[in-house]
Amino acid sequence: IKGRFKDDTLFYKIPTIITKKAGQVSWKLLNNKKIITGSLCINAGAKVETLETYVGPPSIAAGRENSTMVIVIPNDSLDNPIQENTRVTIHHQFLNTDKQDTVFTNNLIAFKSIASKRQSGRMLIAAECLAKNSKEFTVDVMPSYPKNFTITANRVHEYADGNQITTFKTSVIKDRYNNVVVDGTFIS
Repeated sequence: IKGRFKDDTLFYKIPTIITKKAGQVSWKLLNNKKIITGSLCINAGAKVETLETYVGPPSIAAGRENSTMVIVIPNDSLDNPIQENTRVTIHHQFLNTDKQDTVFTNNLIAFKSIASKRQSGRMLIAAECLAKNSKEFTVDVMPSYPKNFTITANRVHEYADGNQITTFKTSVIKDRYNNVVVDGTFIS
């Protein structure tokens, strides 16, 4: 890179390709007499342009044994992660409860683990950082493993004549938190 003099000071214009990424830039000034080295730090912009947000798994079992995780990466306009310790608010709504948790970026990301509730239903999750909002994600809280149930048999008459039809019926199958299990749940 060629420099230019202005008022006894040497100026260098750093190429745009280098200034688009945050981080440390090492430089070396070559001269016929001596070599001067140094470094400069390019910081990410202070304004959040995008929030890369990941939520998973998309379905969990009720009962607080399972959880889903929200991962947020706030980026500036040049796609650099925002500086450490930037505040991120995680919003999650489940049935009639709305909750907000504050987390801070650490090693370029912010994350929060959200445990399932005792009831089954749909959880809505979104993130916000420096007035920029993520899209809203849905996590299904499914009923847990079924608890014991009863099976009854109904026949028109008590003897076998080759024309007998027996109807089997179960009680309503629920988990230990009283959630009705979903159709297609395997039971034996």
